[in-house]
Amino acid sequence: MQYDYLFSLEKKLYASPEYINTYGEPQTLNDLTNHHVLSFRQPEIDHYYRDINWILTLGMEEGELHNPRYISNSIESLIKAAEKGIGIIASYEKFGVIKNSDLKNILPDIKDQPLKEFFIYPDYLKEDKVIIDIKNYLMEKLSQ
Repeated sequence: MQYDYLFSLEKKLYASPEYINTYGEPQTLNDLTNHHVLSFRQPEIDHYYRDINWILTLGMEEGELHNPRYISNSIESLIKAAEKGIGIIASYEKFGVIKNSDLKNILPDIKDQPLKEFFIYPDYLKEDKVIIDIKNYLMEKLSQ
């Protein structure tokens, strides 16, 4: 298999000005225990969901999770909920919906492990013109 690195994403924490005005802005990870967090999908203990729901583990003892105030399987829905002041979300700053929102990055030094994205294809296609064109197109667009 061929693996061509495209880009990395890091989750950060976001809250609306309305939420911050109502509940205050957390200053430490431990402060999150007194705040409302929003979760992507159900907060199972399963390791896979811990990676998706990184926010639920922040400031908590090993094996414990925050009880999310709102759960959705749509990042757009979570962002809308955060914009309405319902709680704090974890999301990737490169998402256009985050860039175009009024959400504020809180606890800016707190970031999830980078999520690395690759263009993956079988070895026998590494000289294929269409694959090369797609790879070059993706690399050009993602570098902008």
